[in-house]
Amino acid sequence: MGDGTSRPYWMSQDPSLAKLRQAERAYEPETQNPAGPPRNATAATLVPPLISDAAAPERRPTEAGIDPKMTRGITVAFIGPIADEGEPARGGFESANRRTITLLRQHGVEVLELPYPVARGPAWIKALLYVRGFVRIALSLVEHAGTFQLVHFTPFRRQFILPETLLCRLVQMLKKRLLLDLRAGDLVISYHERGMFHRKCHAVMVSTADVVGSEGNCYVRFLVETLKASRVVYLPNFTTIPSKRNERRFEDLDHRINIVMLGRVAPEKGTGLGIEIVRLLCNANVPARLTIIGTGSPAYIDVLVEQGRDLPVLFAGSLNPLEIEARLSKEHIFLFPTRHFGEGHSNALTEAMASGLVPVCSNHGFNSDVVGDCGFIVPADATAEDYAAVLLAVIRSPGLLKELSIRARSRTESLFSDARVVPLILKQYRLLIEPAPAASGV
Repeated sequence: MGDGTSRPYWMSQDPSLAKLRQAERAYEPETQNPAGPPRNATAATLVPPLISDAAAPERRPTEAGIDPKMTRGITVAFIGPIADEGEPARGGFESANRRTITLLRQHGVEVLELPYPVARGPAWIKALLYVRGFVRIALSLVEHAGTFQLVHFTPFRRQFILPETLLCRLVQMLKKRLLLDLRAGDLVISYHERGMFHRKCHAVMVSTADVVGSEGNCYVRFLVETLKASRVVYLPNFTTIPSKRNERRFEDLDHRINIVMLGRVAPEKGTGLGIEIVRLLCNANVPARLTIIGTGSPAYIDVLVEQGRDLPVLFAGSLNPLEIEARLSKEHIFLFPTRHFGEGHSNALTEAMASGLVPVCSNHGFNSDVVGDCGFIVPADATAEDYAAVLLAVIRSPGLLKELSIRARSRTESLFSDARVVPLILKQYRLLIEPAPAASGV
């Protein structure tokens, strides 16, 4: 871990990219602590301070309901990676978009789904399928232009940046209002790293948008000052708050500490690191169990199964939302040592906090902003020993864990719940489709 500073995992491998991290830090709120907690931090010092009101989104009670007038007559074309209804999502974009669409419809909004193509096979076949898929989205926009007033677009960027830019131009040509919903945590770094063409595409997309949604509060300044967005709103990820609470879960810590990892199973998500953490806990005579919920490549799963063969590790596979909620209600710790380059506001992190789990996360993506004072932020390049040291200190303080659990659920309910965020989205829709008041004459 070197000097103990928090850096993206790829930077620890290539110091020449330090200038990109420097560019990113220029747009982070001054109240954040980029260095993260010290390597030898204890449970007491690992709880980060609250972000100041100047840097954090407005805090207010969860919305009790939505005025039907807000959604009356709204039809939106929704573009992006979208999971098929009732089917497991292939990633965070698909999961978040399906959840958003479902809730929009529940509140009376008509939604025209225009999902990204799903391509498999050799690279040349995938390229053809992607081209055909984006052409179909464009044709659908033209064909159904008379049926919707606005477009909600969640671009994946990266390899799709060109067709996404062209779609934004098409929306502009059709004279439709555009909410460009930018997600993922690599926005600033990829903007500086990928070259002039990539930067130009970003600028064009933002210039065509009537409003830009930012999943990360720390990127609002970058969008305004560098990409010259005319209007930016903070639209964080969100989840539904479970109706049931299990506040007695921390009474049996002497029996066993239950740790869960949720989401895509992949090396960059730290799944293998999680198994090594459990090994260290067991070697320290701490009864622990790790449950891994999610899927990954069969070859990597086989490697993990072999790695955890003699350990209390359970591979639960892919579960539906109700099954996930039931599992999370029995767990204590949500372990999230992600080093994924594009990590933003994690669906899994929000769901776990809503269920009252105490998060132990890497200082990567938007984890620090989301966790706030509800858990433990560990340097991005921390080792299994570092995480194990945090957990060993934590389990000696069941009272602290219970308090953090209450805070995690409360923070999610007030900032990242569907009842909090969906009204924000609907408000933007209404502002976009309502004509601006005419200027009064002198």
